[in-house]
Amino acid sequence: MDREKMLRDFSTYLSVEKGLSQLSIKAYISDVRIFLDSLGSRDPSRITESDVVDFIKERREKGDKDTTLVRRLSSVHALISFLNLEGVLRSDPMEMLKRPRLEQRLPKAEDRQNIELLLNAPYNVISDKRERGKLTENKHSKLLRDAAMLEVAYSTGLRATELVNLKVGDVDLNGMYLRTKGKRGRERTIPIGEVAKKKIKEYFENRGDYSNESPLFEGKNGGPISRNWFWFMVKQYAKYVGLPSDVSPHTIRHSFATHLLEGGADIKTVQALLGHKMISSTQIYTKVTSERKKEVISRHPGS
Repeated sequence: MDREKMLRDFSTYLSVEKGLSQLSIKAYISDVRIFLDSLGSRDPSRITESDVVDFIKERREKGDKDTTLVRRLSSVHALISFLNLEGVLRSDPMEMLKRPRLEQRLPKAEDRQNIELLLNAPYNVISDKRERGKLTENKHSKLLRDAAMLEVAYSTGLRATELVNLKVGDVDLNGMYLRTKGKRGRERTIPIGEVAKKKIKEYFENRGDYSNESPLFEGKNGGPISRNWFWFMVKQYAKYVGLPSDVSPHTIRHSFATHLLEGGADIKTVQALLGHKMISSTQIYTKVTSERKKEVISRHPGS
């Protein structure tokens, strides 16, 4: 495996899937390089639990404090998640490993009003270009694609990689569901709502020829849209409607989970929809909803 290419792809994953800043990505890559050096010439596709245990021992011997070690292991685990998603690794060698933990950072979710602004942004661009006489047929089709893509992202909570890899045949508009493959090739079926169905149909009616094997969201030359492009697209629409600069594809996924729990969904259902193997990965969103409730209460005159 070409390590430098893997690190470039991993960097893209951290940006698009995790919504990390360039500074954070630089730190992750630095930690992962140290881990890869500890493997010697061994291929990263063959990482084992023993490799991680040896790495922990090595770093402790070199004087890493718990805070540093937690960060390094978080970086290594992110690499493993990426390799799982890419199908390079078929298991998680850190799954059964006890590791030092610090307080977990809460994922950032936008409120419903801001998400609504983001989802409507492509239609605002359509109206703006139409008024100025600059709405070409090709541009109209692409903007409808963007609207459908944003809606599907929010209404299903798909990871960016899962979203861009969807094919036309993965979506059943009559049954109102889609199929996707997540980490380690685990397939799951996710319902889609009426709004997403309507936007997909509208996009289909305005795109060129396609088959069941065509990308659901078509990019250049008929190929799929890249994760990088989707990240850029979300950033551009967020800027267009005045949302914070840190809004990313992962913010949409966080918002999907948070809004479901706020609406009364049970955590097991949310876990299944997100494709989390461990319930602990989903439970973090219950803390987000609690924090949001505290924030609302704090605005009350009697608080």
